This record gives sequence, structure tokens and C-alpha cells, in this order.
Amino acid sequence: MSLTVIHFSDIHIKTADDAILKRVRELKTACVSSLPNNGDVIISISGDIAFSGSKQQYNLAKNLIDEIAEYIFSQKGSRVYVAMVPGNHDCDFSAETSIRKTLIDSVHLSNIDLDYYNNVVSVQNEYQKFAKSYEIATDTVLPRLEIKCGDYSVLFVMVNSAWMSVLNEKPGKLIIPCHLYGEVSPEKYRVVFYMFHHPINWLNPDLKRPFVDHVRQNADMILLGHEHERDSYNKVGTTFSVYCSHGKELQNNDSGESAFTVINFDSVFQNYDIFDFRWNGEIYDRCSEEIKNQYHKNIAAKNNVLTPNENIMQQVYDIGIVINHFAKENVTLPDLFVWPDLRKSDLSNEKGGSVHIRTNTVEELYTSSLIIFTGASCSGKTSIAKFLFLHEQSLRSCSILINGVRFVSADEERIRSVIEDCYSEQYSRRYIEEFRQLPKEQRTVIVDDFDLIKNIKGRRSAVLDYLCGFFGRVIVLLSSNIELTTLIASNSIKGLEHVVCYEILPLGNKKRREIISKWYHLNETYMSEEDISNQINNATENINTFLGNGNGNAFIPASPIFILGALQNIDAVQQQFGGSKFGYLYETLIISSLLKISGNYSSAGNYDIDIGILSNLAYKMLQEKRTGFTTEQIEKVVSEVGDQHLLQISYNEFLQRMISAKIICNDSSYGDLYRFVYPYIFYYFCGKYIASHLNEPSVQEEIDYMSARLYNETYGNIIIFLCHFANNSGIVDSILLNAYDTLERYETFDFTKTNPVFDEIKDAVELLIPRTIASSDADVLENEEVRLSKMDEAGVADGQVTAGEDTINDEISEKEKDLAAVVAALKTIEVLGEILQNYPVGLNAKRKIEIIDEMHRLGMRSIQAIIDTMGFLENDLIEYVFERASKMGKRVRKEEVGLATRRFINLIVSVVARGMIHQIAASLNSDLLLPAVKKTLEGDSSISSKLVLLDLKLNCLKHCEYSEVEKLKKEFDANKEKFASKIIDSIVGEYLNYTKCDYMLRAKLCSLCGLPQRESLIATQRNLLN
Repeated sequence: MSLTVIHFSDIHIKTADDAILKRVRELKTACVSSLPNNGDVIISISGDIAFSGSKQQYNLAKNLIDEIAEYIFSQKGSRVYVAMVPGNHDCDFSAETSIRKTLIDSVHLSNIDLDYYNNVVSVQNEYQKFAKSYEIATDTVLPRLEIKCGDYSVLFVMVNSAWMSVLNEKPGKLIIPCHLYGEVSPEKYRVVFYMFHHPINWLNPDLKRPFVDHVRQNADMILLGHEHERDSYNKVGTTFSVYCSHGKELQNNDSGESAFTVINFDSVFQNYDIFDFRWNGEIYDRCSEEIKNQYHKNIAAKNNVLTPNENIMQQVYDIGIVINHFAKENVTLPDLFVWPDLRKSDLSNEKGGSVHIRTNTVEELYTSSLIIFTGASCSGKTSIAKFLFLHEQSLRSCSILINGVRFVSADEERIRSVIEDCYSEQYSRRYIEEFRQLPKEQRTVIVDDFDLIKNIKGRRSAVLDYLCGFFGRVIVLLSSNIELTTLIASNSIKGLEHVVCYEILPLGNKKRREIISKWYHLNETYMSEEDISNQINNATENINTFLGNGNGNAFIPASPIFILGALQNIDAVQQQFGGSKFGYLYETLIISSLLKISGNYSSAGNYDIDIGILSNLAYKMLQEKRTGFTTEQIEKVVSEVGDQHLLQISYNEFLQRMISAKIICNDSSYGDLYRFVYPYIFYYFCGKYIASHLNEPSVQEEIDYMSARLYNETYGNIIIFLCHFANNSGIVDSILLNAYDTLERYETFDFTKTNPVFDEIKDAVELLIPRTIASSDADVLENEEVRLSKMDEAGVADGQVTAGEDTINDEISEKEKDLAAVVAALKTIEVLGEILQNYPVGLNAKRKIEIIDEMHRLGMRSIQAIIDTMGFLENDLIEYVFERASKMGKRVRKEEVGLATRRFINLIVSVVARGMIHQIAASLNSDLLLPAVKKTLEGDSSISSKLVLLDLKLNCLKHCEYSEVEKLKKEFDANKEKFASKIIDSIVGEYLNYTKCDYMLRAKLCSLCGLPQRESLIATQRNLLN
């Protein structure tokens, strides 16, 4: 949650004819133009709100401020707060008494108490009533406003510097009675703002020191007014550092000048931007470029045992990889951090199983004093360690971040020395004794890479025991559960009734969406929410494709580092890369892995040699139908590459380099066997080898062989990767020829009413139509959240990579042929869709139409094949269910089982028909393809082609023209095509439930398709009509 401060000063409202009151529209639109989409806003007025402190002037001021606040809320949905201080013009001197004058003339700091203060401040009675209307305390000398922004608290301290102002006052006369203030406790807040009207030079030079010291000790930023000059600077001393911002007047009745300032903080208060606006006669124009600044808290507030120093905070905020964001320069860890799903296991109970933790993660973790994480390489362990360090700061706990490699001894003195050295580095040696004397419950240690502690003579157990004795909370992060077994001997673990471990899982559907959303919302100042939403949707689709979260298993784990890498490069222009954008992304991953070992390369040619060996190795494994390889096989390939190119290469050095780069790993479950770390690496190098040897007959035969067996997931993925590297007519021909042969004995499914299958499934299709329809954009977001959560719970596209078999098994039995053919058809549609989307210019119009037409026909043949297969299985299924029910002791008649089974089959057929329509549409999901798709499908008079085009436009491209939907719906209803008409209802229902659109379109579509409207939508329609 970000925070924006709109700084107004010296408004001087006098009458309803004031110039500022005639340009409210321009003022409020300028304010909103600089606001982010998600964040709190505080309107801060540093004095001289009124011209002479009268009630009428404050009534006008309230109208002005309220109109601005209401407009901000209507445009951005932001919470809007108001903070203010009075200036000398906020004093009503017509109400001044002789007692007040006498008190001011005889003032001495020691005489000022609450009674004295209340008597003198009486000229501000109307101001106090005005301030009270904004819930600003007027019964205290120092009003404060505390705002909670996400995980952080911000404090506004409102100093009344004008309490003893007089007419025609002069600098050096004012006194601020800070001895009446009480404690501020700035360390509790991320930012402490001090607001007062008069700059320091207006204070009595002999009596100002206590107030100056008070501000230097407590304030991080100061907002001032009075002198009508815009200025900002940092005031830095040996014990303090404060940012000062002097506001320009919002209304000058003499010169006509008008200006104000906006300060935007990011969500973690690491950086802030400054916008200055000035009236140019027509609008409030930005009079300077946006000024970007890094926020630093006052060093005075950091001088305590609990406050980390700047060095460690910079390390913790560092995301750990190079981030090149398209809109934000300094991206920090909190900007993008997303809690991954965790698998919780009780190690003290082998039969206890495990549970997934998907929400309220921190609350779950902090139920224990010992928190253990395990996670594979790149799973995000270090980011979790850093994030928990930041979280501990919000709890006012003293947390220390230690890498396990620093513990080199089991000796207690050496362990204590490591702890105190880390405290001194991350906080200050000055407070080491206070740190030692802190209550145990106020100390936390976070040990990353705990498994880097060498387990010599029980060192790990000794370290853990010492940490658990000294710290109230101990958090350790390890690479695997195997390493965890070395801690079991620890007395700290033996003493626990339950030893709980949290395994870090890849980001599931919901968490992937969350991190992608965070990425694009970093650009919220410059884009509309609709544009951001569209970017999130497109990126989510691209990321899912990139990870392999399609119809099969993922081939890249959905780790944050891979997702962020893809987000940075997904829209990059690849001038040096000849393949598709996904080929570019995979190549970027491979290069980043090999860069880790760049120090091992004596020349640029070594990199090329390693790429050549890896490509040959992968293709060799493909030929042998294996995904794993022995050291002998590696040595043989290295030798062959060396002989072919007259090179001397050490296979052992090559293997060690690839292990270090995390390209190859040892698979201990298969003995002395190695494999590529992730499946995508195998697919990548197979595709790369084939793409560079397309002119070889044996390679073309391999392509034909795989194209005929796309039911095998490995072959399907290799073909997809091949298409990322090469746009070759031979590849397309091979896939198309096999597509023509796939399910050739089946007719294309007929959606017309004459199809006898509709007599059976006419009622089942009703179940595909949603029973409730979203009535607002908020409902759409909620529906999407629920859908993604259900997918995660079901394990669908959950970002996890399943370990494959050692062999590529492409043999199928006679019974499996039809099912395999359907699977091959689905994969063929996916592959052809990839080709079309990857090479919009590389294929001519005729070729595109040929491919789209075959994708459509193949999908329809698949539906018919499934229906026929279900028909063949019906009797067997009835017998199976009846027999199973009898064994379970349930009394059911065979006729009842038959009826229930047929209903089930009818539902399956309906789901398959609707699902295939969407499968084809999703494979054509590109605006660049729409002209070719329209030309192909509009030239086909079949009902299915019309449904595919409608689903593509509504649920893939999110383009909805009501007239097109209405025309098609009325056409089907007039021809009594009931099933097709219900499919339209299903398509429209899905569009309304998962797509933002305006109320009128939503209402018209619901009415057209007879979809249930929520009461809130009906009420909105009534309001619009009224």
C-alpha cells in the first residue's frame, strides 16, 4: 500500500469569489493525475487555510477540501485523510482580548503551561472547530494522525506555530512550547512527518533550541509554509538527518500565483517521487520533471539497539537478481515478494502426512519458536529470509540474518562471536551490551544456507542448540529434507513435541497471478487499471506457456526467479535471435545458467563448445529414447565432438562445469546416472540440435517419427521447442500430414440439431451454464481468485515439475490407440497454434488458412472419437458400477445404475464438446491471428466454426461486440439449434464471470442469454435508468 502526500499551503480563502474556488475542477484533476491506483492519500495543509480565521471562510474551505477528497476516492478508490496546522491568517484577531495581549507581552518559556496556552490560542477557535470536523484532536497541544499503510505505520505531527501570532508579526518573536508535547517514539513509525506553518527563523532565537532539538530527534520530513517560496532540502548533522519541504502558496490574491506539491511514496517507503504543479492560466501544469529520491529515515531514530543500519537494510531490500523493470528504476524485494505455497510436515510423526499452507502464512509460521524451511535451488529461500527480517522489524524485535557458512566451529565462544559480529555489522557495535541484555523473546535469528555448516563432530546440532538457547525465535533454511536429518540429534529438536518443517513449493496459479500483478502495478502511476489488467492477463498466459503449464506437466518450476526473468524479457525485441519469443526466453535462461561458470571459460569459444556438447548429448538421448545418461555416455559424446572438430576436451571438466551451472545433475535414485536438471533443458538442446541439422535425412525422419507420436509428451514438447527455433515448411508439412491421418476414420462432429446425440444430452448441457453471474468488477476478481485456488487444490498447472522416467516410452497397445490418437490430436492443435502465433509473418495467408482449418476439423473429429468411445464403453461401465455397488453392500437396481451412468456419459460428452471449442480458440489466441481466423472460420458455414470464433473473441481476446453475440444467438434460436444456443450461453456466462465490462453490456448479455442476474446488478440497472 503506497502513500501520497498532497501538500497545500497558504490558501488564504476569503470569499466565494476567490480565484482558487473557481478552478476546483482543474485542481482536483491535477491531484489525481499524479496518484497511483492503489494507495492512501493525505491532504496536508501547512497553514493559512483562511484569510482572517472566520467561520464563513472555513465553510468555503471545507467545501473545497471535501470536493477534492471525494473526487480522489471516486477516481482511485483511495482512502483520503486530512492533516492541517494553523497559520497566522487562521487567527481571528477581531476576537483578541487584552488578556491575550498582556500574556504575549510578558511571555517567558518557564511560564507557559496549559492554561497559558489555552488563553493565548483562543483566537483560533474557528480553526479548531474546522480541524475537529476532520477528526483532528483540538484538546491537545500536539495533535497527531497515525496512518496504517500496509505493513507500515506513518505519523503526522501537527505543530501549532501560530498560537501566539499577532498582526504584522516579525521574524524572531514566536515561541513553541515543546515541553508540553510528550513523547513521540519515532522508531515505531516508518515515516514521521512534522507540519508547522512558520519556518525556524520566525522563532525567538533565544528560546527556539528546545523545539529545534525536538524536531531533529523525532521528524523524518517537515512540511512548512508561510513564506510563499517553494524549496526543499536535506538538513543533516552528526546526529540527525531531516528532509524539509517548503510549500508555495495555493492562492496569492495579489500576484495570482498558485502552486502545490505531491509526494508519492512506494509501497515499502524505500523511494519517493516529487511532483510540483503550478497554475499556468488554464491548468495546473507540472512545472518540473518528476524528481525521484531515495527515502532515509532520520538517523536520530536509528540510534537504538533495535534499529538496523543502512547497509543491512540495503542488502535486505535488494531482490538478489538484476531487475530491469520497464517503468520503475529501483525495484525492491517487498515490491515483488509473494509468499509461496508451503508443504507442512511433522517430522516427529511419520504417519502424520502433510498439509498445504496457502494463506495466513506468517501467522502459521509464528506459532513455533523453531521454524525450519527446506527448498530446492532457486526456490526463494534467501528472499524468505530477507522478508522475515523485515517482518521482525515491524514487531520491534531485534533480528539477525546469518549465512550458515560463517559457523566454522562447535565451540560456544566461537558461535557467540559470530552472532555478536553479525549484530555489530547489521546494527552497531555501540549497542552490543544492550543486545546481550535484551529479553530472549525480543531476539530472533534467521540462518540462511544452514546446510553450509559443515557437519563435523555434531557442529550443526551444537549451533542449533546454542541459537535456541539465546534467541526467542530461530528460523533456519536448508536445501533439502535430506540435510534436515542431520539436525535430529540436536537437543533443541529432541525437546520438541512436534518438529515441523515447511517445504517451499513453486508458485501455483494464484501466486503466479499475484507476482505478475505486482510486476505490472509498479507502473500504476502511468497506466489505467484496465490497461494494467490486460497486461496481467496477457503476461499470465505467456508465463504459463513459458513454464509448460499447458495440457501436460510443467517443464520449468514456477520459481520466482524464473518468472521474474521471463517478465523482464517477454516483450523484448530479439534482433539477434531468429526464433520465437519463447525460444528467446529459454535461451536467456540457459545463458544465465552458463554465466555462473563464465570464470571457467578461458576464451569465448569454450561457451560454444559446451553448447555443442549439450546439443549432441540431448539428441543422442532422444535417439536412444532415454532422458538420463551415464558418465560413459557423456565421455563418448564429448569424444565425438572433439574428433569432429579437432578439439581436445576433458569430459570430466565439462561435467563439473555443467553441474556447477545447474544444467546437469546426478540422479541418485537411478544410481550412477545423470540427467538435465529441468525437462526444458533437454527439450531446448534437442530442439536446438534438430533446428541446426534440418537438411540431414535422419533428422527429418526423427521429426516425422515424433510428429506421428505426439501423444507422447516428450515428443510433443520437443516439437514445440523445435518450432521456437525454426520456421521450416518441412516441419509444418510433417505435423499437418500426421494431423490429416489422426482420427481420419471419424467424421467431424456435427453441432446441428439433426445429430442424434443431442436427443441424449439435451439436459446435460444445462449444467455447463453458470448459475450465478458476476455483477461487478469486484465479483470478477473474486471469481478469478476462486478459480485459481481450485486449480491449485486440484494440482492443475500448480507450477511443480514432475520427475520423468528414465526412458521415453512411445509404444502403445491396440486398446490404447484411440485414446492416444485423441491425446495426439490435442497436442497437434497446441503445436500448430504455437507455430501460427510464433511466426505471424513467416507463414503466408494460404498456409495460415490451411493450418487453422485443419485445427478446427481435427478438434471436431476428436469430439466424435470420444463420443463413439464412450458409447462403446457404456455397457462395460454399467456392469463395473453395478458390480462395485453390490460388493459395497448397496442395494441398487441395474436400471438405476444404467440411468445414472448414461447421465454421467451425457455430461462428459457435453463437457468435451464445450471444452474442444475452447481448446481450439485458446490455441488461436492472438490479435495478430484474428484476421486469418475470421477469414477461415467465416468461410465455413458450420455451427462449430461460429462457436470457436465467438469463444476466441470473448474469452481469449476479450473483445465483445453485443450485436455479434445477439445476431448469432437469435440465429440459433430461430433455427431451434438448442444445443448450440446453450453453448453460446456457456461462452457468454464465462465471459461475464471472468471479464470486466460495463454494467449496461453485462445487463444486456444476461437478458439475451437468460442468465441469472444478481440483485446488485439489477439495482445498478434501475439506478442507471433513473
